Amino acid sequence: MGKSETFIWAHRGASGYITDNTLDGFKLAIEQKADGIESDVTLTKDNIPIFFHDYHIYYHGNKTRPKKLTLKEIKEIDLDDKNRKVPTVDEVFYIFKDIKNSKGKSVRFSLDIDSEQAGILLIEKSKQFNMEERIELTFDNYSRYKRYRAISKKIVLVDSAKMNLWKKFSRRIFYNNYDKLRKYKIKAINIKAEDANDEIIEDIRKNKFLIYVWDCHEADIITRFIKKGVDAIYTNYPDVAVRIREKIRNRL
Repeated sequence: MGKSETFIWAHRGASGYITDNTLDGFKLAIEQKADGIESDVTLTKDNIPIFFHDYHIYYHGNKTRPKKLTLKEIKEIDLDDKNRKVPTVDEVFYIFKDIKNSKGKSVRFSLDIDSEQAGILLIEKSKQFNMEERIELTFDNYSRYKRYRAISKKIVLVDSAKMNLWKKFSRRIFYNNYDKLRKYKIKAINIKAEDANDEIIEDIRKNKFLIYVWDCHEADIITRFIKKGVDAIYTNYPDVAVRIREKIRNRL
């Protein structure tokens, strides 16, 4: 990324087309020329890391948290009428370890993690599949930076500036904490589209971090941030984003 064109993360895979956050959804996103896949990693009751983006899942009609179910119970759940299942990290990494995107580069993964242990196990899996440098961990908990950096020098760490949840603290997540981010070799700062104004974008650039913008689903929002030259966007519609990026590129 860096000085190259805007990187397109497929949010939960190819959302809006088929059931997202599934192996099929991830594959379709790459077919639609997304550069990488975004999802969440959480743990089952028996401590197996799985790809699951939502807070709850329905098991026998009851809404529950994935961490309260074993992997065996999770695999009983059909996500739709086509028998799509919640994938484990092992299953996704096994399939994608050799898959390239449309630019001929190995598919990358941007992953939100809901606990320190989930992150630790994810890093271990990335080492096992020789995918350590292809994984970007996104979170907003400074206490984890030191732990993750200690067990991996290669893993990419991204600071998630969830400013919309912290308005009363006025930019408390990353603002004036650049030195701390540098200490643990944070690569990028991730901001919601509604918070990514020109002032903040310029400030992040001045401090030499990459800029990732999430919640880019409408064509006008996608266009705005690609034109601004942000380093990456997260979108439910990677095919739309790719077409917009190509149009902008052809006009330059």
